[in-house]
Amino acid sequence: MGFAGVHRRAALSAVVVIVCAPALAGCTLSAADPPKMPATITIGLLAPASGNASAASRPAIQGAQLAADVVNVAYPALPLPLGASAGLTLGSKISLVVADTTGDAGVGAQVIDELVRRSHPAGVVVADSTDVVKRAGQRAEDALIPLVDAGTSAGVPAELDHEWYFRVGPSDRALLSTALAALRQDSPTARRIVVLDGASGASLGGAPDLPDVAQSRGFTVVSRLPIAAAVDLPDRIGAQKPDAVIALPGTEQETAVVNDAMQRLKSSVPVVALGHGVDGLATGVGGRGMLRTAGWSSDYAGRNPVARVIGEMYQHRFGAPMDEAAANAFTAVLTLAVAIDKAGTPDTTVVRTALRQIDLPATETIMPWDGVQFDSDGQNLLAAGVVEQWVGNRPQIVYPRELALRGAA
Repeated sequence: MGFAGVHRRAALSAVVVIVCAPALAGCTLSAADPPKMPATITIGLLAPASGNASAASRPAIQGAQLAADVVNVAYPALPLPLGASAGLTLGSKISLVVADTTGDAGVGAQVIDELVRRSHPAGVVVADSTDVVKRAGQRAEDALIPLVDAGTSAGVPAELDHEWYFRVGPSDRALLSTALAALRQDSPTARRIVVLDGASGASLGGAPDLPDVAQSRGFTVVSRLPIAAAVDLPDRIGAQKPDAVIALPGTEQETAVVNDAMQRLKSSVPVVALGHGVDGLATGVGGRGMLRTAGWSSDYAGRNPVARVIGEMYQHRFGAPMDEAAANAFTAVLTLAVAIDKAGTPDTTVVRTALRQIDLPATETIMPWDGVQFDSDGQNLLAAGVVEQWVGNRPQIVYPRELALRGAA
């Protein structure tokens, strides 16, 4: 019967359990009793639950909640780690505690301190901006708490010593490599690249690495032009005689500007967009004809059996399609739960060691990656990007070839 009826099980709910302590009447422990895991183990989630960023972060919170449910409720037909049984191997349940950062780095530092003091989490997932990750990550380092980054792609923050920091998704450098590899696949003789930079200058945290990454792929960056709604942008691009264009839009509006410029360009060259503004391409905003690089794909999720059923569970519970933020947070919480399970204890030092040793294959995630395996800097060695193109009324993967639909443009 496959996955039929998976989300007809008990409704998602918070787990509240009172742990028996020897000091309470009727509770006794003897030296002969084997060590036991607590009835509940806390995972903290830092995200902007209120403030200007709250609407954008809601899917991440919901994705994290769904991952906690997958761990806590038995889904025998679901081939994800900890999905088939109720709770961890030794019977503990996961309690997800959301700490509201309001999207402010200073607040994020305060709430992680409070979270550690009150809830004693075995680890913390953060789904927020790079600034929040830096501040909260430093506090996690000081408190000796593993922090799993589910929200950024920029280079590892220099403020962190990498002992307690882990990121599940691909880095900007990995996304750049994916974009360039896709261009090389379609244009084997291409050499000259024009880069279009978002007005903020921070549309892609790894943008400073672009020339080096391009050179490693046999490309040369011949010019970097600001994205602006200027009538002469197509002429400025064309004057460089590029073989391809890399766009780093910081907003959906900048994505639309790039698309308009490329439509008016007299010569036809491929353009790949990546950065914070490419989300519009996932919904068709000004993105026809352009390629989009991302760490998650609704096209892949619709074709992968495990990702599809998780997407259906998410839609059933929250009334909206699963997006990249939700998928990243789901993966981060599930990865941390697997590490806690392997550790056999909520002791944060042991959990950190388990994260360093984790090796999840592609078949045990919902992402279009090769799996989850962290290097010494806490980066997921197996995370990668995909390149999509808007085809008809939906995006389709065009790179890598093994994930692309046959016959896709």
